[in-house]
Amino acid sequence: MNDAYCVDSTTEGFCVAGVYQPVSCSGSMGCYIQSGYIYCDQSLGVLGDPCKPADNHTCATSHKSELLCSVDDGGVIGTWVLQRSCPDDGGCSIMASQVYCY
Repeated sequence: MNDAYCVDSTTEGFCVAGVYQPVSCSGSMGCYIQSGYIYCDQSLGVLGDPCKPADNHTCATSHKSELLCSVDDGGVIGTWVLQRSCPDDGGCSIMASQVYCY
């Protein structure tokens, strides 16, 4: 069984304990295959959507808040929760995998 596959252009199926769990890929690249590997672009997220903790922080798709991937007690798949709201004048952006909330 493979660890992951693209369910569609914005969803990765990620294997946890032999069961595929959906992970949202809300960044501009979505879910894609490159050099035989599955990638899920979590450079943007939607509050409440499933996420992988490898990408701990991201910006909401509205660019008005920073989100945190919250995982319950040792789990692998979490959900995006509000980390903080960003001021309207600058919003949230990501540069070099770093989240900025202006």
